[in-house]
Order: sequence, then C-alpha cells, then structure tokens
Amino acid sequence: MRKIAVWIVFFFVLSMSDVASANHMEGHPIGGHGKSLEGAAYMELWSLIRFSKDLKLTDEQLQTLKDKKFELRRQDIQLDSQIALVSLDIKRQLAGDVPNQTQLEALIDNKTELNRTLDKAFAKAIVDAQSLLTPEQRAKFKELVWQGCFGSARPFHRAGKHHHKGK
Repeated sequence: MRKIAVWIVFFFVLSMSDVASANHMEGHPIGGHGKSLEGAAYMELWSLIRFSKDLKLTDEQLQTLKDKKFELRRQDIQLDSQIALVSLDIKRQLAGDVPNQTQLEALIDNKTELNRTLDKAFAKAIVDAQSLLTPEQRAKFKELVWQGCFGSARPFHRAGKHHHKGK
C-alpha cells in the first residue's frame, strides 16, 4: 500500500513539473495572464473561426481567417527552425576550445532578431484578425469570449446571492 502511495505522489510531482515546464516554455507573459503572444494569436484566430456562425462572418472573412492561421503557422515553423539552428550554432561556438566573442554576439543578435520577427508576426495576426471584423462583430466576439470564460454575461452574479448598493 505504501508503494502505491509513493508512486502516486511520484506521478503527481512528475505531472506538475511537466505543467510547470510547459508553462515556462510557452513564452513570456503578455498582459499578466500567463499567455504568450504566440498563444494569444493562435487563440484569437481559433476562437474567431470557432464562433464564425455566431459572429455571422461572411465566407470571405472566414476564409481570410483560415488563410491567416495557415500562413502564421508556416512562418512560425520557419522561424522556429531558424532559431533552433542559431541556438545550435551558439552551443557549438561555446563548446569550442576558444569561443569567439564577436561570432557569439552576432549569433545572439541573429537569434534575438528572429524572435522579434516572430513576436511581430503574432501581434500582426491579432491586429489583422480584429480589423476584419465590423464593430458589431467585435462587440459580439468580446461578449462570446466573456461568456466562454465565465459562463455568463455577468460573471460576478451568483445564483441566490444578490448584491445591493447601500449595504
């Protein structure tokens, strides 16, 4: 019985470390919500496509969103591959007998620029997706997202509890 308990604790700790490392790898927080810019961009596009009927998107709007999602993913893969290769070059340079500081700095600058380019692409995807919507569609989208996050249009209302001013 004790062995089972030890294994349960072991797997729990292991699973929690995977969650923590996944959150760490996700990227730097945007807006204090623990989401990366990458996650925010993909979530925006996915949500808009998911809610396309509720938002009454035209066929053209929907196709444009799908195309943007595809192109963003292609660019993401290409830049991620380049970043991985530059990271490998940095490791190789550092593993050498006498690392060259000038070459290291150039590689680091390259990697930083690739990451900057990728972040700009994610931000542009969000802006472009929002600009496709009419003001009415944007308002409806915010409402749908709010309802999805909190289950109702008024997240602080609790059944059976009424809050009155003046109390």
